[in-house]
Amino acid sequence: MKRKPVIAFIGIDGAGKTTLINKVAEKMEEKGHKYKIVYMGLGGEGDLLFHHLSNFKRKILYNKKGADTKKLDNYRERGILWVFVQYIELWLRYLNAKKYSKDYMILFDRFFYDGLILGNRLSFHIFKFFTPKPDRCFLIKAPPKVVYGRKKEAGIKEIKKYYKKAENLSHFFPIITINNTKKINDVADKIYLEIYKKNNI
Repeated sequence: MKRKPVIAFIGIDGAGKTTLINKVAEKMEEKGHKYKIVYMGLGGEGDLLFHHLSNFKRKILYNKKGADTKKLDNYRERGILWVFVQYIELWLRYLNAKKYSKDYMILFDRFFYDGLILGNRLSFHIFKFFTPKPDRCFLIKAPPKVVYGRKKEAGIKEIKKYYKKAENLSHFFPIITINNTKKINDVADKIYLEIYKKNNI
């Protein structure tokens, strides 16, 4: 393989993605593997385009809704225009990160799949054709009550719905579901072995 692997981690806020990615990265470093962690979440400092739309959305929501509603709004179903703008942002980040894949393994904290999960049915059927496939994709899963206890953002119902839609993606993209309720070192070891399984990567 001329380039290093591209690895994606997806999952709802509170599932423990970032903590787990950092632990996997530690194991890679111990083995002498070079890596880069790329955050693909929206609304942060890394936004190249999306922050303009995101800030506009926040201004409207903050003026009209309470704190609980604002948090829950992050998990609402997104329209096709929203997903389209999101995809432009993610493609910019993805192409920028791919420049380093010759020398570094890329670990994506979130991925395009998050947009498909939150998008409506029309968005899903259109944008699945424009979604790049990583070499490995891990869905980090924890019980809804655990996720809610960590973030207290999405309700139990929304968390269950998120995971159901995420698992349905496996019909279109290879996704490995990881139970993140065990000791973090054990979970990280499992992911590490999946990444390098049978020396395919």
